[in-house]
Formats: sequence, structure tokens, C-alpha cells
Amino acid sequence: MILSRGISYLLKNFYDQTIALLAGFILGSLVIIWPWKQPEFLMDEGGIPILKKGEKIVQGYNWFLPEINTEFFVSVVLMLAGVLLVLGIERIAKSSQTES
Repeated sequence: MILSRGISYLLKNFYDQTIALLAGFILGSLVIIWPWKQPEFLMDEGGIPILKKGEKIVQGYNWFLPEINTEFFVSVVLMLAGVLLVLGIERIAKSSQTES
């Protein structure tokens, strides 16, 4: 509740800066949520993965562009559906504000 009120305050008083900050957060998070990546594990001198609590330690990722296959098209369709959903919600919100 506090977070939503804080964001509401920021949007009312510093709209452009808040939108730029939120867009930066989203663009910055693409590195983490990019679905087509292979983990790079931390290795010792012998090329054996180093374990911590029984799990391999991820040192980084190798990102790549996807192959053009069914998974790719499903992902693109879902991304477009998300964009259209957000645009539709925005349109509904704007039309309800003008009616009030």
C-alpha cells in the first residue's frame, strides 16, 4: 500500500522522471528475463564446476537469438498479446476518465 501511494505521488509530481525511471528498470531487467540464454558456471582449474550447497554456481550467461521455430512464434505472440492488453487497458482507463 505504501509503495502504490509513493508511486502515485511520484507520477503526479514528477511524471516524466518517474516514467523514465520505470522504463529504465524494465529495460535493465531484460538482461535477466531474456528467455534464450545458457548459464555459464564457475569452474575450477580442472574444468570441474564449483558447487555451493550442492548447486553449480552461475558465473554469467551466454545470450543468443532464438531459432525460428514454434517456441519463437509462441513467445512473439505472447509478447504482442501483452502489449495489446496494456494498450487496451490504457484506452479503457482514458475513456473512463473522460466520461467522469
